[in-house]
Amino acid sequence: MDFFSQALSPFRAFKLLFCTQGSFVYSTGWLESLADGYPQTKKGYTIPWMNYAVIHLLKQRLTSELTLFEYGSGYSTLFYARLVQQVTSIEYDKKWFNLLRKKSQKM
Repeated sequence: MDFFSQALSPFRAFKLLFCTQGSFVYSTGWLESLADGYPQTKKGYTIPWMNYAVIHLLKQRLTSELTLFEYGSGYSTLFYARLVQQVTSIEYDKKWFNLLRKKSQKM
């Protein structure tokens, strides 16, 4: 491989990972998460700080008939609220609680 081809390799990798609509990074909302500073899907729905395989599993298993208890609220709370009947979460940080409440009202 010549120097020119080697220099283009990182650019090609970047283009494939970040600019191709079918790529995992592009299609999952990873870029939006990076830009906005919180985990989200491509459509802007919040997701937990978990790997995508676990999120996929939770989407398959959680149903609207379930109630969920969570110790400590976060982006997962907003994610769970879209999937189950009720989420009860214990949170000690009033500022964080108010931030999540404001985000939940936008859902």
